[in-house]
Amino acid sequence: MDELVGGFPHNDIIIEATYRYMKNYRHFINNKKTTNNNNNNNNNIFICLHNVYDNMNVGNICRSILFFGGDSIFLKRKKKKGEHKNYIKIDTPILHSSVGASEYLNFFHVNNMENFISSLKEKGFTILSTSSPKNNTRMTNFVELKNMKINKNEKVMIILGNESKGLSEDIIKNSDICIYINNLYDEKNIQPNLKNINDNLIVNSLNVNNVCSIILHHFQSNIL
Repeated sequence: MDELVGGFPHNDIIIEATYRYMKNYRHFINNKKTTNNNNNNNNNIFICLHNVYDNMNVGNICRSILFFGGDSIFLKRKKKKGEHKNYIKIDTPILHSSVGASEYLNFFHVNNMENFISSLKEKGFTILSTSSPKNNTRMTNFVELKNMKINKNEKVMIILGNESKGLSEDIIKNSDICIYINNLYDEKNIQPNLKNINDNLIVNSLNVNNVCSIILHHFQSNIL
C-alpha cells in the first residue's frame, strides 16, 4: 500500500478516483445565477489567487473560503507543460491540504488577469487588490482594511498576490481599491541583542492564508 501511494499518508485506505480539473473563469462569468445582482447567494465575496504556488497555502485558503461561506476559488497560475488553458488539473497537494474543504468549492482558472478584471467589472463586480502602501508608493488607491465596508448585495472579487512578489502595479492600478492591513511592527521595539543578529530585519507582510482569513472575517462582520 505504501508503494502504491508513493509515500503519501494513507491511513490504510485507498480509493481509485479521477483527477479534478478547473473550469475557465468564463464559466463563472457566463453563469447568470452567480453574476446577477438579484441572486440569492448568501456570499458575494470571492477570492482570486495570483501566482500563489505553495499548494499548502492554497489548500488552507480553500478551508478559509469554505469556513466563511464561500463556494468558489479562482487561481491564476502558469500552465504546466502539456496542459490546455481550459483544462487544468487541480494539484493533488491542494486537495490534500484542504482536508476535504476543496470538495465543496468550484475551482476556476484565470489565464489573463486583465481580461478577467475587465469581465468582472462589466458584470458589476468591485475589484479589491491587496498590498502594502510601503511597497507601492506610486499607487494612490489604498484604503486600510478596518475602514472598508461592503453592501449586502455588492459583488466583490478580492485578489491576493504571490507569496514573495505580491501583486503587480498593473493589477493594483486596475482594481477599484487596494486594501491593506496596518502593520504594528516597529523596529524600535526589537530587543537590542536580536537586532544585532540581523540589521535588515523587516516584517511587513503576513502569510497569504492569514491575510485571506482576516479579510474574509472583516467583511463578513462589516456588511452594510
